[in-house]
Amino acid sequence: MSTPAACRCCKGQTVPPCCLLSDGLRQELVVAGPERLAPGAIIFNSGDANDRLGLILSGKVALVRPDAGTLCELGKGDIVGDLFASRAILAAHAIGEVLLCRLDRRQLIGAIDHTPDLLRFFLAGTRRWLAAARQAP
Repeated sequence: MSTPAACRCCKGQTVPPCCLLSDGLRQELVVAGPERLAPGAIIFNSGDANDRLGLILSGKVALVRPDAGTLCELGKGDIVGDLFASRAILAAHAIGEVLLCRLDRRQLIGAIDHTPDLLRFFLAGTRRWLAAARQAP
């Protein structure tokens, strides 16, 4: 696959899901970014509306369940947020400085119909944090 044209989000890096999308679709998905978050910044809390997801360009993000603490850490190329729920199940905050790009959740759902690799990408990420949630006390 060829290197994608630069978009507002990944600036031409080969960061999934950007490298899985056509140039036009990639431009439609990006709502804001890149956004630099300070250490400890709250990305979202459990129960918040889940209309945007975050693509981590650099740094680490902790997924936190209020009653169990940190379940897992996400890094470059991971998505913060749940593609399949309208409200956030977990909370997320920056561990150290994080560079994050905000993506439109509804547009991503529509893009999956045209990009099967995108669905596999999201399912793999969701499976990873669900496994961590099951292991938490």
